[in-house]
Amino acid sequence: MSKFYNYLKNKKHTNLSLHAVFPETKEFDRLKIYINNQNYLDKNKVNSIINLSFLKDFPIGYVLADKHFTIFGFLGTIFSNRKFGNKTCLHCYLHSWVVNENYRLQSYRLLFPILEKNCFISTFTPISSLEGLYKKLEFKEVKFYSNFSIFLRFPFFSKLDIKIDSIKDFNNVLNSDLKVILEDHSQTKSECISLDFNNQKDEPVFLIIKKRFLKKVIPVIDLLYVSDKDKFFIYKNSIFYELFKKYKTIFFLEHFLEDEFTNLNSELFSKMTEKKVYYKNLPSNFKFDLLYSELLD
Repeated sequence: MSKFYNYLKNKKHTNLSLHAVFPETKEFDRLKIYINNQNYLDKNKVNSIINLSFLKDFPIGYVLADKHFTIFGFLGTIFSNRKFGNKTCLHCYLHSWVVNENYRLQSYRLLFPILEKNCFISTFTPISSLEGLYKKLEFKEVKFYSNFSIFLRFPFFSKLDIKIDSIKDFNNVLNSDLKVILEDHSQTKSECISLDFNNQKDEPVFLIIKKRFLKKVIPVIDLLYVSDKDKFFIYKNSIFYELFKKYKTIFFLEHFLEDEFTNLNSELFSKMTEKKVYYKNLPSNFKFDLLYSELLD
């Protein structure tokens, strides 16, 4: 651990205690009341996220509370087991860090039980006031980009037959790792689908997408995960055409690192937004994705 971590760990605080929160407990009910009292949080979104639990033995977050369990701070966690190469590691995604103003000097305490697990940690686009803390705790800052585009280059006379199917139709061709990913994310508000090319059910591409609404009116397909990015890129025009037919929209959103290719970089209209992700204990074989994060719900 860093010197800064040791410095924070040795600071004394006696008025609030740190507690792990699990679903279907009295503490969980207290947490929901606390969240609903925070005016600057998207209450519906946070309440939906804290119901995600991929590992039942791990909490959905940590709180700072007094002896009466009045909550004064919360940090949400999404724990999962991730496999990179031949190694499986514990992953914790951080979200919804909120602490009452009079107790913000104790905010860092919410990180301690997660750091002590020595697991892979990630968090997307934190508020600027937290970035300095992450850097002092030796998190790695990585820039990524979200690209919003209008896609109109459809191959109306393509001979390629692509069908969008349920992942249930492909259970027999799913490897164990991909099967876990798709089954886990079927718990979220995103949609897991398969792309069948010319009825070659042994070589599908799997997508995790979410239909969002820009300004509550314009439907946008958010491409959150692609199992085979190379194949998707080769057939992207046909794939986007099928997505257009199924979801009735020409608006798409994708996410990628600076050195990665984008499927939507040469469209009629394209708007790129730079964002940040912070990582701790980054696995050596990790490739950028949005899996097991709040962005999927």
